Amino acid sequence: MTQKFTHNEKEYTLTSEATLSNRVFPGWYNDVEEGEMYQAEYQADAVDENGKSYMIVWHFDETNGAETEDAGDYPWDDDHIYRVVEQ
Repeated sequence: MTQKFTHNEKEYTLTSEATLSNRVFPGWYNDVEEGEMYQAEYQADAVDENGKSYMIVWHFDETNGAETEDAGDYPWDDDHIYRVVEQ
């Protein structure tokens, strides 16, 4: 996975590995039946060029029962960043 991301013209450097958020939200895993689409949510800590701390959150489309086996196969790019939260 890329260690640097640009989102809304601001650069962030990851300081942790991305992991599943385990957050409950509309459209997550438990909202769908086998074969239906849902959003997998990953998060990682990051800092900006000034050293401020953030959490980057990505959403990826998944199908219940046919999930991506290796998170490294997700398209870790700006298009999949759901939000960036200052910590």
